[in-house]
Amino acid sequence: MSMAGGSCTHEKRVRRRRGEKLLEDKLEAGCAPLALWQAATQNLLPTDSLLPPPIDGLMNGLPLAHELLAHVRNPDAQPHSINLTQLPISEADRLFLSRLNGPGNIQIRTIGYGESYINATGLRHVWHLRCTDTLKGPLLESYEICPIPEVVLAAPEDLVDSAQRLSEVCQWLAEAAPT
Repeated sequence: MSMAGGSCTHEKRVRRRRGEKLLEDKLEAGCAPLALWQAATQNLLPTDSLLPPPIDGLMNGLPLAHELLAHVRNPDAQPHSINLTQLPISEADRLFLSRLNGPGNIQIRTIGYGESYINATGLRHVWHLRCTDTLKGPLLESYEICPIPEVVLAAPEDLVDSAQRLSEVCQWLAEAAPT
């Protein structure tokens, strides 16, 4: 799944067919697409056997891995953020954490002041965020432990606006429908 754009408000028409037969036709609005919520819960829950072997040059990777896994295992300790930008971290640490988390099946890219890359990892509720400025310089790199990062979700005022617009469209359709 991939999403790109500047607005997080989600409005979508969903049509499901079997051959030529229409099975479902609906409008979906929410803070994130339903498919995103479903895909975000399909990844693995961690076990101690997931820790990759230590590698040369490792400084803070192992304690960060234990911190990350502790929060993944305990939903009451979520959301939690590990801000790599503010830590002394080596390339070996980054590689170690990348191997621990593994690749996920969701990539989100947002464009605004700069660009944000929000990637699900292979571990359930673990996201790797990288934000860059307009010159592609790093602003933030973090691991977010949560069902879906807050930066992806639509703001409450955007949801209210979307609900109002959908209501207007539904009213217009009802008035235009043949009787």
